[in-house]
Amino acid sequence: MWYSSRFFGGFLMGEDLLLMSSKERRRMTIMEQMDVGGLTLREASERMGVSYRHAKRIRAGWRRSGGVSLVHGLRGQVSNRRTPEALRRKVLEIYQESYWDFGPTLACEKLLEINGLKVVPETLRRWLHAEGMYVPRRAARQHRKRRERREQFGALVQIDGSHHAWFEQRGEQCCLMDMVDDATGISLGHIGREETTHNAYKALQAWIGRHGLPAALYADKKSVFYSQREPNEEERRQGSGALTDFGRACWRLNI
Repeated sequence: MWYSSRFFGGFLMGEDLLLMSSKERRRMTIMEQMDVGGLTLREASERMGVSYRHAKRIRAGWRRSGGVSLVHGLRGQVSNRRTPEALRRKVLEIYQESYWDFGPTLACEKLLEINGLKVVPETLRRWLHAEGMYVPRRAARQHRKRRERREQFGALVQIDGSHHAWFEQRGEQCCLMDMVDDATGISLGHIGREETTHNAYKALQAWIGRHGLPAALYADKKSVFYSQREPNEEERRQGSGALTDFGRACWRLNI
């Protein structure tokens, strides 16, 4: 016995609620539109993304049993591959008694070696999570290897923009283009509205005027400094890779 009225995305079958997927609900709406003459079978097949012949089968099933025909026949049934509940309880009991401080992989090895019970580690992990018996250890954070600083002033200068309310309440938020020498920590800053190519030029110009040309610049991958396009013919010929306007200026200055 089925009822054609919808109920929270499903169907009432007697006293039971049969849930439907979003695709099945869309098909139900299309079938109802066909019932009132709003769609032809050809239009319905196109909306459902199926062939005309398959649409005919769906329509025939709808006429026989309504919305129940749209729901997969195995919906709500227990999988044939599901592990028996008795085995699940036995494994969890042994784990709690003998292997409570083991991870799922090692516990599965011991369960097979000592207890003769074969369980897949991922299955055991899922059971333990469901019972609140296992909290995974976070992988140790891998720290980057410390890079030694350059030995000479000007060998490498870092440049980056930092947005902040540098003038507190006395002015609007702006961007500090900061340049820092890697060897000595000597820095120079230029204040601008945004982290733009123009302000990067201004900061580099001020650095060159005070300290001379740096041998190399280190910058992040913001669009001012880094280009994601393919290099053009000239850039391939000179071996520079794709350059932004700022990068092209540095290339010509031999930075």
